[in-house]
Amino acid sequence: MLHFLKVLFFANTIVLTPLPVDMEQGSRLEFELEKPTTVLTGAANVSIDVTSMMPDHVDGLLSARKWVDETFGQYRISATLINTSTGEETKIHHYGGSSWDGNMRLNVGANFKEGVQMVRGKTYDKIIVETDVELRGVIIRWAN
Repeated sequence: MLHFLKVLFFANTIVLTPLPVDMEQGSRLEFELEKPTTVLTGAANVSIDVTSMMPDHVDGLLSARKWVDETFGQYRISATLINTSTGEETKIHHYGGSSWDGNMRLNVGANFKEGVQMVRGKTYDKIIVETDVELRGVIIRWAN
């Protein structure tokens, strides 16, 4: 119950790029957070809104997911979460997960099948996003 209340009251989204950004293939962006963020759930992730990249023929959830799989694949986008005080790092990837609410977002996060987990209670103050695929006009967020 206590964990549920923490998530309910303290879960947050941090917009890392308030304006849309472009990332070339093989590039990286580094974000130093004003205030450290603590992982509240195993589903915490870096969320990349790629709606602006969707072609006109993509018109619903199934076609959007197919487009995501064909365009981004797996392991082509990653993020490294860093606690600069301790030097601890956690590397997460886009494993093909996405979410759709009229906007298409790539989820860069944990993959329990491969043993990559977001450990509750870990604190990070720097996020590095790297991509092996071109990203145009995307918004990047930390979703916790």
